[in-house]
Amino acid sequence: MRPKHKQIRQSRLPNLLAWSFYLIVSAIFLLIKWRIFQLDQPRIFFDTTSYTLAADNPILSKSFWASSRPITIPLFYKLFGLIDEVYTIPEFAFVRFTYFQLFLSTISWVALGSALASALRARWIRPLAYLIVLFFAASLDVSQWDRMLLSESLSYSFMALFLACLIWYLSSWGAFEDWPLASRFLLSASFLLVTGLYSFTRDLNVFFVLIAALILIVWTIYRRSPDKITQFMRLCMAFLMLIIFSTQTFSASRGYRWFGPFRNVLYARLLESDHAVGFFMEAGLPLGSEKVKVIRELGREEFMDYLERPEAEPAFLWLRSEGRSVYLSYLLAAPLNTAAAPFSEFKHMVSPDSSEYRDIVHPTPAWLSIISRVMSPESAVVTLLFLLTPMMLLAGWSIKNSVFLDWWLVPWILVLVIYPLMLVVFHGDAIELERHSSQIAVQFRLAAWMFSLALLEVIAVRRRPVSGLPVHG
Repeated sequence: MRPKHKQIRQSRLPNLLAWSFYLIVSAIFLLIKWRIFQLDQPRIFFDTTSYTLAADNPILSKSFWASSRPITIPLFYKLFGLIDEVYTIPEFAFVRFTYFQLFLSTISWVALGSALASALRARWIRPLAYLIVLFFAASLDVSQWDRMLLSESLSYSFMALFLACLIWYLSSWGAFEDWPLASRFLLSASFLLVTGLYSFTRDLNVFFVLIAALILIVWTIYRRSPDKITQFMRLCMAFLMLIIFSTQTFSASRGYRWFGPFRNVLYARLLESDHAVGFFMEAGLPLGSEKVKVIRELGREEFMDYLERPEAEPAFLWLRSEGRSVYLSYLLAAPLNTAAAPFSEFKHMVSPDSSEYRDIVHPTPAWLSIISRVMSPESAVVTLLFLLTPMMLLAGWSIKNSVFLDWWLVPWILVLVIYPLMLVVFHGDAIELERHSSQIAVQFRLAAWMFSLALLEVIAVRRRPVSGLPVHG
């Protein structure tokens, strides 16, 4: 019989090796993020000014909560002193904020990698999942935004935290009933806080939160918990997510955040179409045919200046009060065309090239290009096949064996949100389509990697009974 201390040493060895692997991968990830961070220098955009001006409003004022920008980035700008006009802010303050974006991005993706690894049942796949998530986050599609004073870096970071919380929440459902009530409340409150920060980073994110909340409600009702308190808390959290959606929608409406993108659509699409012009004029738009011909000859900036002139005030006021509802009616009047329109830009929305936004100081190393191409394939066709193949195989196996792990809901949410986001991005604005679609591209690839890991786990236990993969998380 083996001595007891030798058995303890042998049982600790796999854990020690696993932790050593995670630490090494985390260190490599940190070095890669830092190297990417040094490739570019901080860059300020026109949008940066709108964020700093929004941050200049008193935090308890209506002008802060219903400004031209959702509140998350202005809130952090306020904390870092990035307020008022851009030219009044010292350059080092913007540089300091990019370091914060790098820090938050690193922590967030480590959290997502840890959550995904902990949700997997096959022990040898956990390190692989952690490795995949961190190397995916190291690709340029994610990391290039850390040096830019835009919304993408914080949006991706909070999305990663949101998904991490969701995975932890779902994978803990089986043991959630045994937790103290205070622990359940703390987990739910943390999830809700991250959800709010993610949602209010970009108005587009609120549609992700809406669909995730609806799916969670259906899933909670379907997966009835014997613990009524647990089920009640889950439903309450999902309904609070719907309240976040309602609050942000109201805030966007009061702040007229839809109007700037709508003007781009008006100039680039609607005024170029005789049918659209006729539809809007019939609905009451006070523009004559001759005036439309003149406007069509204007450049975009000239058109924006024209709307600010006294002579255009009737059209401006009408667009602010009636434009959004009439535009929605216009889209619903031809539902098939509206539904199919995003696919005309499918390649640019699924595989966008946003490298033009970088302010490059050093050339991109070959190893970084390889990581980016492997983790985020450039081809839209390859990306689509990469998503559909493991997704359909996993769905077929799940239906055949009547088994569905709770955390699998996360990649399904990522996929189910994609098309609604494509509709909003395409019809909601007519400029910078590729930048606005960048999260859609990230969701495509992240969901594909998650489905692949889930399928790999199913293959790894294929010789075991089906019950070896529990139905509940």
